[in-house]
Amino acid sequence: MRDISELKLVKAGRFVRTHGYKGAVILVPETDFELLSKAEPIFVLTDGIRVPFFLSSDMKKHKNDLQVLFESFESNNAAEFFLGKEAYIEEQYAIEDEEFDFDDMLDFEVFDYGISVGVVDEFLPLPTNPILSVKTHRGTELLIPVNTPFLIKIDEQKRQLFFELPAGLFDINAE
Repeated sequence: MRDISELKLVKAGRFVRTHGYKGAVILVPETDFELLSKAEPIFVLTDGIRVPFFLSSDMKKHKNDLQVLFESFESNNAAEFFLGKEAYIEEQYAIEDEEFDFDDMLDFEVFDYGISVGVVDEFLPLPTNPILSVKTHRGTELLIPVNTPFLIKIDEQKRQLFFELPAGLFDINAE
């Protein structure tokens, strides 16, 4: 067994809420990483110390977050221990993040639920919420926030962006 002080750890995210009734907690990831199996620990920042906890089952995706179930924490009351705490993983499980420059999205075709709606005309790098300006097929401008769960997929080779936009976004932009 390796000494914990020798491990290179990276912040994986933060636990935000319980899920279900069997003690699962939801981890909001702050970095991309491989889903961990039962054999790999998650290190939880507790009183300033990164303490290893082991999973009682493999990690699962839950919408844009991750569902985690720890050994010996098999009720919601017990799992509340993790809420608000930071999670760390070994660096080897982190996925290298290819830096994507949104300025490179000019002229990308934009899809909403698989239907083409227009082409990216401009990228507005607002500090709190970057925006894509899309020229729609109707000739109107559609403003789409890009750092949200609405962006589903980027296909750089085909120069396509896939969104699942909330109902009413087209109406807001039409005003």
